[in-house]
Amino acid sequence: MILFVDTSAVVALLSVADEHHEDAVAVWKEIVAEGARLVTTDLVLAEVVVVVRARAGFDLSVRAGERLLADPFEIVWIDRPLLDEAWRLYRRYRDHDLSLCDCVSFAVMPRRRIDTAFAYDRDFEAVGFSLARPIEES
Repeated sequence: MILFVDTSAVVALLSVADEHHEDAVAVWKEIVAEGARLVTTDLVLAEVVVVVRARAGFDLSVRAGERLLADPFEIVWIDRPLLDEAWRLYRRYRDHDLSLCDCVSFAVMPRRRIDTAFAYDRDFEAVGFSLARPIEES
């Protein structure tokens, strides 16, 4: 199994105060048990570090960043063709409240043949991807 990992999932895992924390922990346990391949982007990494630092401080932001830079995560680094595709998606989905980071994620997923995201951002579903949920919810 290959999953795309979004900022919203990482933040939910790290923050017990997050409304999705318990669900994220359950999904994470299943991901680890299955040995899933995890893919994210450099923009998600940057976003995670910014959000975690703002909510929980520098030390936790460093730990979060270091975790994403380690196995089992594969980081896709943005290049010009990927940026061009993301920009095309950003313009296409003008009626959605998307960030360019979201659109980079949406451009990466089909390139890597990924159809499911570990995310709590419903925009993934709105543009046609599935969201990872605990097995008992499936």
